[in-house]
Amino acid sequence: VIAEWVASAYCPESKRCQVGASMFWSLNYGGTSSIDTILSSEEGYTLEQLLEEDELLQECKAQNTKLLDFLTHSETMAKLIGYIIEMPAENDSEQRRFKYPYVASEVLSCDVPMLRDGLLSLTRQFIEQIFSILLQPPPLAPVLVGYCCKVIVSLYKSAPETFVMYFSQIWSDGVETPLSVDELLPRLLLHLGSDAVLSMLTVLCVGEPTVTETGGMQMQSAASNSWIPHAQLVPALLDNLRSDDPEAVENSAQLICGALDSTVGLFTCLCEPEQDAQARCVRLVRTCLGEEDGATGCALNLAALDVVLHLLARCREQSPAASCACCQSTLLDAISQNVDIFFMALAAPPPLPQRILRFLPPKEVDSMPRPQARQRCKLLQLFREAMVAGSLPIVQALQQLGFFQVVLDLLLLPHHCNAIHMLAAGIVESTLKMSDGSSEELLQALLKDGQLPQRLVAYSIGAGQRDIRPSCHAFVMSLAASLQDAAQRSAQCNAAMIECEGWSDFAGSEGMLAAWTAAQAKPLGGRLPARSSDVDDDSDTEGEFECSRDVERAIAAQAAAIRAQQEQADANSSEGCGGDSGDSDTARGSDYLEHFAQYLSQRNFVNDMDNLNEAEADSQWSAEFDFDDSSVEPNGSNSDVTCTVAPAATASALLDFNDPEDLAVGEPDTTAQAAGGWAAEFEEVATASTKNVPAADGGGWDATFPDDLSADPPSPRSPETEMKV
Repeated sequence: VIAEWVASAYCPESKRCQVGASMFWSLNYGGTSSIDTILSSEEGYTLEQLLEEDELLQECKAQNTKLLDFLTHSETMAKLIGYIIEMPAENDSEQRRFKYPYVASEVLSCDVPMLRDGLLSLTRQFIEQIFSILLQPPPLAPVLVGYCCKVIVSLYKSAPETFVMYFSQIWSDGVETPLSVDELLPRLLLHLGSDAVLSMLTVLCVGEPTVTETGGMQMQSAASNSWIPHAQLVPALLDNLRSDDPEAVENSAQLICGALDSTVGLFTCLCEPEQDAQARCVRLVRTCLGEEDGATGCALNLAALDVVLHLLARCREQSPAASCACCQSTLLDAISQNVDIFFMALAAPPPLPQRILRFLPPKEVDSMPRPQARQRCKLLQLFREAMVAGSLPIVQALQQLGFFQVVLDLLLLPHHCNAIHMLAAGIVESTLKMSDGSSEELLQALLKDGQLPQRLVAYSIGAGQRDIRPSCHAFVMSLAASLQDAAQRSAQCNAAMIECEGWSDFAGSEGMLAAWTAAQAKPLGGRLPARSSDVDDDSDTEGEFECSRDVERAIAAQAAAIRAQQEQADANSSEGCGGDSGDSDTARGSDYLEHFAQYLSQRNFVNDMDNLNEAEADSQWSAEFDFDDSSVEPNGSNSDVTCTVAPAATASALLDFNDPEDLAVGEPDTTAQAAGGWAAEFEEVATASTKNVPAADGGGWDATFPDDLSADPPSPRSPETEMKV
């Protein structure tokens, strides 16, 4: 209401003052904009003049009717699209080469209803014009294809139902147009090597990942929400894994894995009809081996292998399903027929990628190092999935090929790839924990053929002579501990450890394994941060830290010792020794220690140390002396005197000073002095009589001590020898 009143008062003739349909700048406080000046020019105006203005996007979002009428005109819209799909010439101006395409893409994707409705109109073929950039041969200009994909994604996000309905109506007619699935999908796959096309297809066919809390699960979207149905998209992507463009192959595999993660089960094309699904699975495994160099095992298609791993993992997660069992068995059978080729690829160096090879002279190609970590990691994952699935043909073939010797070499030989260390150690550990039918054969191959105990002992001898442990040290020690645990369940593991020479020294009480286990069991140093602000509120400055565990243990032990003394004193009193005030003092000391331990656990010592130097000058200190007169010798050797010093405010919180039994003012107890000990006497004195020590409000406490502590104990309250403190 206020906005309407202001608009009518300051710009009554403005047609853009509708509340809710315009932005703040549409109220026209700053006068006439430059866009309005151009639109009201009598000499006419051009699209280029508008693209030069910085206020163009602002006026579009402000629903400038005259501007939007001009921009949604067929010729203007076609010219805007032409800027983002046509490559500028070399002799064009800088504005044409850089500014006009960028501003045009921002205008087309600014989510204005008039512009969106104009683009998605079936009577005008603007979407077809945008996708016409795919008719160009690859590779496409990265900037221009990025602009086109941004416009398409913006249309989909702003009105997903209208966007899907637009294409559904075209595809349902069955008319061969450039936007039909049979025409559009091959062109998209041809240019899938472009990251912009991959990003567009991911948003339209897979969906963007849902942002969740740390450790939360992402919501899975249904396959029916895909722009292009998965029944048509996935088979085309599987065939595109054989493309000559390596970037298109990588992006195709990434899109397949993303689509698989966004669904619950398997793709329909890999389940039914059964014969077609099996043929597609076999073809996928053959794609992993490569079409030309499949016999050598050197040119593995790692992108296709990644798809196989995702499929095997999904089948393992949903093993009871019949469709998953069919897909899993077909894939494993195809792998078992070529297991020797996959095994040789562990040692064979892969070829250099074409994007690197084209920059090298032919003479330096053979001398260049080959990246092997990624290929070895994928192959180790493949063999582990086959072993977990219990594929007997693959397991028997791996035993004959000496698989575990290679795995232990990848674990123990010098290199610094922790990913390979982790995968190799995982294969060995999973073999030690297996309990199915093939576990005995695998365990026999690991212990006898692979000689696991002997390799671990040999490693310990070599690592013990080095100042710095190898990068695989933690994995090796963890495997040795797992082997010891397996020996308690398996007689075969126990016999292998007994037969291994040097295992007793390695796993003994003074061996390397015991030292590593003790180091792992040792608690970390420092205090454990436990901020209550993480649970209660959003404050980061009021967090409290727990006290050191060692201090709490020491106080607890001291309290236990005092309780033991109290129990002994109670036992003596029951035998006729009689009670005295020391028992009550001991009980109060035990309670004080318990309160003090609780106090330490609740204090923020970090902030206390920061404010230590800022203590007030008038802070009070009080002293308490506990004297045990049950067994006192004249020389004072058995005297038990406990002195606790704390700020007066804190001590008041811990001890009840209002208790008359704790703070009784009266005649001093001369029992200790008569027995030959020293005692501190307290008396309440006036504040003005205190020297050099500020007293508490309303009075204070004063202790008297003799000047010569080595002399005999004087009589109580001797004015010649007392000293004011």
